[in-house]
Amino acid sequence: MRVKDTANAGGPTIGNACYVFAYGTLREVDRLQALIGAVSGWRVAGEGSVQGRLYDAGEYPALVPSGDAQDRVSGILIELDDPGPALKRLDTYEGVDAGLYRRELVAVERSGGTVVDAWVYVYRRSVQGLPRIARWPSR
Repeated sequence: MRVKDTANAGGPTIGNACYVFAYGTLREVDRLQALIGAVSGWRVAGEGSVQGRLYDAGEYPALVPSGDAQDRVSGILIELDDPGPALKRLDTYEGVDAGLYRRELVAVERSGGTVVDAWVYVYRRSVQGLPRIARWPSR
């Protein structure tokens, strides 16, 4: 995974699009609307996967980088109309300032085989003792 400074709130763009890759609680459209609907339009732009490993951290999943190309985490691409305010709210929700997650720029392989850059929230704490899972929710 390539790291990008989260202070750059603009994010990756294709044309005018900015993407966030969601693999856990942000896949819930009602939650997403409540978090960013007042500050940015958004839409689900398709499915994809990133290289990494997923763990069950209780109330939420924990994505961590992996050097193994076979380790893939599935999710959805969310396209943001106004990324600055939306990403600030998502950073707060994901606990970026508290050190729970960090926002990184990663390559997302779309279901059709194309690759796009998107922001993803990567777990910053130890996953030792957490069960590894294939997808969220694991139950």
